[in-house]
Amino acid sequence: MSVTRRLVVCCDGTWNTATDHTNVRRLYDRLATTDDQLPRYFEGLGTDGGPVRRALDGALGVGLPEAIREIYRWLAETFRPGDELVLLGFSRGAFTVRSTVGMLAACGLVAFTPDQDDAERDAVVARVFAEGYRAKQELHGLAFHPGFALDDRAPIAFLGVWDTVGALGIPRTFGLLSGLAGRDLFEFHDLELAPDVRHARQAVALDERRGPYVPSVWSTPPPDRHTTFAQVWFPGGHGDVGGGKPETGLSDGALRWMADELDATVVPRWRADRPPRPEGDPCAPLDDGVDGAWAVLSPRPRTAPHVVEGAPDVSASAVARRHCDLTPPYRPGRVLAVGESTSVAVAADEPWVETGLYLAPGRYALAVSGRWRDHGAASPGTGASPWPVLSWPAYAVGTALDGVRRLVERVTGNPRSDIVGSRRVPEAAWLELVAAVADDVVDLDGTVREGTTVPIGPTGRRELTAPRGGYLYAFANDAWTGYGSNAGAVTLEVVRVT
Repeated sequence: MSVTRRLVVCCDGTWNTATDHTNVRRLYDRLATTDDQLPRYFEGLGTDGGPVRRALDGALGVGLPEAIREIYRWLAETFRPGDELVLLGFSRGAFTVRSTVGMLAACGLVAFTPDQDDAERDAVVARVFAEGYRAKQELHGLAFHPGFALDDRAPIAFLGVWDTVGALGIPRTFGLLSGLAGRDLFEFHDLELAPDVRHARQAVALDERRGPYVPSVWSTPPPDRHTTFAQVWFPGGHGDVGGGKPETGLSDGALRWMADELDATVVPRWRADRPPRPEGDPCAPLDDGVDGAWAVLSPRPRTAPHVVEGAPDVSASAVARRHCDLTPPYRPGRVLAVGESTSVAVAADEPWVETGLYLAPGRYALAVSGRWRDHGAASPGTGASPWPVLSWPAYAVGTALDGVRRLVERVTGNPRSDIVGSRRVPEAAWLELVAAVADDVVDLDGTVREGTTVPIGPTGRRELTAPRGGYLYAFANDAWTGYGSNAGAVTLEVVRVT
């Protein structure tokens, strides 16, 4: 009599291997291999092939279909009736396992015959991927595992991911290339949380700011769709939550949470010779990822929940971090009462200035005062005067690039193509103060529909309506490459009207 088993897929992040010690790998290393549990580790995209292949796989996600097919084939070769599946992933590895779950739910799991060789099995999997998953066609003439056919409920016991990154293809910062490449090669991936999944968990990074690292978050499912569901936001950037960095204080907390959630649901078998799971340190150093080239690739704060005590989708470690002795304080998130006001200094050399405010849905009156400088020339918060002598070369080039940007947007149909050197907000003047609420709408595939962005205007006074609520940021409107020549600060006054 065969033993009912648990097959555990552990899929690592972009360019990650076993030596990077991400949370996927660390959890895999703690799983026991027994008669009733079989874990399998898959390295991340961008770890195979030559330099060009690794670059394309890692930067653009080109190798994602192959990674999905590899996992699917292993499951098809290993699965026995009665087995249950657990899939774990980080970053693009999270994207990979979520896509694999979508493929399993839509197509079932094929059963190979003993006489099929490697090439024939690859061909079968390729057909299921191309016809059944990508083209949504009916599959005929294939054998499926009993209980795992097209119309069966896939036996997926647990899907656990750290910070799913949905960005595939060329980032919009590359303008024409981004628009011409399009997303049609990637948009077929099914990242919806299939009802086949009994228990679903995602740990999401609150503080990642790299533009291409947009999280693919789940919408809250109906109460009866899954046995249990939790999507929780943790302090830190992408690697602070998913691991793989030398400093593990923050990632330890996200690792322990996932292990505890596994214990509370599917009860995996752990190795007795491994150290106990770490506690984590909410006050550990945080890395938002924005350094080097990332600083000019459209960095952007994430749309994140309000970090307050009792928030159901915020980790206890994030709330605890607010009480750490940090400079600046971590996400103070002050909420103004109606009629209440406050003033915030907005530095000209900071691409994203945290105001310390969380705007509840409502109307707010904004006003700016003071002057800041670019290339030594002083300007009010309403914007630089036309062609200041010290700044005009940079502004002239940037304004010309604004025209290139508009042309690219018309040619590609991409309404927010970025051109390095052009203004971040083309409808605002150079060095005009811009207020932005982190309330973007992010589709499952990582496409961002940018939220509330309000230039202060020539009068220095403007009303802002926050439809969804979110953390308030402000900045001087400049090119991403231009902040090094800026200095000084203006004062932004915020009054809650309703």
